[in-house]
Amino acid sequence: MTNQIGKSPHFVGRDNQPAYWCEKQVARRLGLSVKTLQKWRYSGGGLPYHKFRGAIRYAISDVEQFEAAARRSSSSVQPMYTHPQSNNGETSLDRHIPHAHRGESA
Repeated sequence: MTNQIGKSPHFVGRDNQPAYWCEKQVARRLGLSVKTLQKWRYSGGGLPYHKFRGAIRYAISDVEQFEAAARRSSSSVQPMYTHPQSNNGETSLDRHIPHAHRGESA
């Protein structure tokens, strides 16, 4: 399967590697469904994204930053990644995980 993103100069980074992934690639990378990414976009949470002529693309650097920030050494460590629109320090993932699943009461 050919990666159509890499063929366009708008989607290629300085090292001639793809700079963006489509939502299917991001969903597969993060172990999420495409529907989850779509819900995040609709609700204003989740990863930052770009829209090029109707095509949704995620910067690889944003996905990698999101992954790095989700890394924990214990369950008591606070996340480092906060969505730019977040007012209370919650991560994008935290806003979409019900309180019961985070060990908090509602």
